[in-house]
Amino acid sequence: MELKDLPYFFSLPKQEQKIALEALLFTMEEPLDINRLMKILASNESNSADAQDIIEYELLDKIGFNREYVRDLINDVNNENSDNDRPFRIIESGGGYSLVTSRKYGKIVGKINKNIVRRRLSNANLETIAIIAYRQPISRPGVESIRGVNSKEIINGLIDKGYVRIIGKSDAPGNPYLYGTTVEFLKAFGLNSLEDLPKLKELKELAFTEAEESSFTLRIEMEEDSQQIDNENVSEE
Repeated sequence: MELKDLPYFFSLPKQEQKIALEALLFTMEEPLDINRLMKILASNESNSADAQDIIEYELLDKIGFNREYVRDLINDVNNENSDNDRPFRIIESGGGYSLVTSRKYGKIVGKINKNIVRRRLSNANLETIAIIAYRQPISRPGVESIRGVNSKEIINGLIDKGYVRIIGKSDAPGNPYLYGTTVEFLKAFGLNSLEDLPKLKELKELAFTEAEESSFTLRIEMEEDSQQIDNENVSEE
């Protein structure tokens, strides 16, 4: 394949490549890892990113298209958005890249999106998810032996929220389910992988601070102070 046959993305000036990259991430509901992102950008217009005739990486390297180039594009997009006070930025979380709404505009967006505001996890939820995160795979009896209380409803709630999933069965008597965390958990806590887990004592401090910048449908998870939450809890009672 000759340079003149390069896919559409490579015919664009660098400024338009940055716009195209941002537009691509805008359409994605899930994060794109760097390899998948490169495959999409390097695919021919008439073929999917999984087609067999994706342009050879050797040729891409000749024109300087590699992981470093893509990361530089991402940094340029973020710098330009920051310099021009635009509301979006690209973050790496949950194993890939996503376009999200900046925290700065959270209160404004939240006024018309109150129905998607996510509350902070309770202490019981945080304690349980921390145990699962650090001890996975772990069974419910294993969680309860650490917490000292029945954790069935808490675990089921974390499954409903998408932070925990069943990953197998234990060989222990009764073959209880084994639980582990999900990609959604990584996104919510602003982590790229389980290797990025903080020390156990820091997990509560981390909870939903990074998450406010990590919504993959451009949603904002607004931070409400504890007084507001307490007031609402009182009114519900």
